[in-house]
Amino acid sequence: MRGVGEMKRKILSMFLATVMMFGTFDVTYGATIENTVTTQSTSATIVKSGKCGDNVTYTLDSDGLLTISGSGDMFKFGIGDSPFWNNSDIKKVVIDEGVTNIGYEAFRACSNLASIKVSNSVTSIGHSVFYNCVCLTSITIPKSVTSIGSVAFEYCSNLNTIYCYKNSTADTYTSYPVAATKVYLDDVTTTESTTESTSVTETTTVTSTETTTETTTTVENLFSFNSSTGTITGYSGSEKVVNIPSNIGGIYVKAIGENAFKNNTDIETVIIPEGVNSIEDFAFYKCTGLKYVSIPESVTSVSEDSFYRCSALNITCKKGSTADNISLYPSGSTIVYYVEKGDINGDGSIDMRDVILLMKYVTGKVSEI
Repeated sequence: MRGVGEMKRKILSMFLATVMMFGTFDVTYGATIENTVTTQSTSATIVKSGKCGDNVTYTLDSDGLLTISGSGDMFKFGIGDSPFWNNSDIKKVVIDEGVTNIGYEAFRACSNLASIKVSNSVTSIGHSVFYNCVCLTSITIPKSVTSIGSVAFEYCSNLNTIYCYKNSTADTYTSYPVAATKVYLDDVTTTESTTESTSVTETTTVTSTETTTETTTTVENLFSFNSSTGTITGYSGSEKVVNIPSNIGGIYVKAIGENAFKNNTDIETVIIPEGVNSIEDFAFYKCTGLKYVSIPESVTSVSEDSFYRCSALNITCKKGSTADNISLYPSGSTIVYYVEKGDINGDGSIDMRDVILLMKYVTGKVSEI
């Protein structure tokens, strides 16, 4: 075991020396020296689960996220019969792809329900579904919904925005709260494409003391993009390494939007460029193959549900940045800090102190750097 450790030490030392001399390491992903912090996340635990349809089940976690999944319809509940009725622990609801309706009375009087994600498989929203959900402020209703029951949003006193499509059932529905206004998704979620040639870049990644090289392809037309907000809203690629472009069609990318990479199980590595400011709700929901994510210092907002239902992740970020918060990631995740090329001690400058620290490591006077 000692021989293996010494060999790793020598290999890493040679790599570090080369970096300091020639500055060839790409810090867009990884670091010349990694200061690794591994902490068990305060990831949510399942507190309640059960059936809410013949082939539909639900889970409620300790963060208040209720996920409804399966296939077909939810049950049609009577007043007080829904397993979610009057449950103040429910804060967010996700209706997964495959579920075709939201059953009568389903979320009646869920007083802290503030967010609902309705999948494109849902065709109907039942009677009194959101009755008296006073914390609900907005809802997005997809084109697939062709039926909305009476008083579905009765006494939703803070519901002020309905996101829907022109001439859809949601658009023609007349029983929203008086203060609610419609925002048409036809106008705000246009997808831009480009015919620019494919850009291929070489990206060096570092995991522990092993160095690997991946060839990654950035193809702008694989991304759905809202040019008015600079938000990536979707991705249709199957590459293992996704190097998100800093701009699409000349417009800077500012955000990774809700559900942008949802259910993409092919992706293993995501490199987010400097300039992106936010990673929104469920951006990488159920990206079960995802292992490595590089988040720049420019990101100042990361939703607590951005990586919900992902496996343990290796996060690369700047120490002290917004992304440097282990509670944002799945249980067992690791944060790896990156520093400037050659800045071994992480003090912001490259000088003899870095060389001295490197030599102490090589000679075994310090066990880690």
